[in-house]
Amino acid sequence: MRWVRCDGCEHVFTDSFYSEAGLNELFRQANAGQLAGGDIEKQRLLWTPIVQRVLDALPAGVTPFEAHLTWLDVGCGNGGLVFTAEEFGFAATGLDLREEAVKRVREMGYQAQHADIFSLRADRPFSVISMADLLEHTPYPIATLERAYEMLDAGGVLFLSCPNRESSSWREMDRRGVNPYWYEIEHYHNFSRKSLMAILKKCNFLPVNYSVSQRYISCMEIIAVKVAPSE
Repeated sequence: MRWVRCDGCEHVFTDSFYSEAGLNELFRQANAGQLAGGDIEKQRLLWTPIVQRVLDALPAGVTPFEAHLTWLDVGCGNGGLVFTAEEFGFAATGLDLREEAVKRVREMGYQAQHADIFSLRADRPFSVISMADLLEHTPYPIATLERAYEMLDAGGVLFLSCPNRESSSWREMDRRGVNPYWYEIEHYHNFSRKSLMAILKKCNFLPVNYSVSQRYISCMEIIAVKVAPSE
């Protein structure tokens, strides 16, 4: 696959995507960081500030304990965000395409399903949907965000994180010729803050918080709120 750039919006993406057989091979295995276990306390401390920022984006006076708020973590991996959201009072569910990842999360007593966001059927809308380091893995990010919009409650919160090709560390890695993201075999997109904000607006999400990720180099984190479609 080759990286290409749109002449109109300057978004950077691959010129092709994996076949179903290719995806099955990719998701057949997982590295240690994608499976529950290891330093759980470190994960708990890492995700706590994010859950707190999500809480700040919810309507004033709404608490997960009293309002029975729900959280869907798409691409839950090692389950760290699911565990932490649950601790804060959310009814949290993880979603992942790696069966072993789902199995490990369930073994720890938490909810998880082996599915993608398009095949999941929920009984009611979610209060929060998170996609940590996921959107760059999806062939069609706008369709993924539109699906999240459908599944969120009115005023629901979306959390996203992904590499930011406008960041200073990204530019320095490019300058030195050591940028690993150009060789990441599971990524289809390299977003900038500008391009990600644009598609969020297109999908009727209002960004309310921007932060630098503490988990991966050159990554950004955005919290956005579902708003009514503009006239």
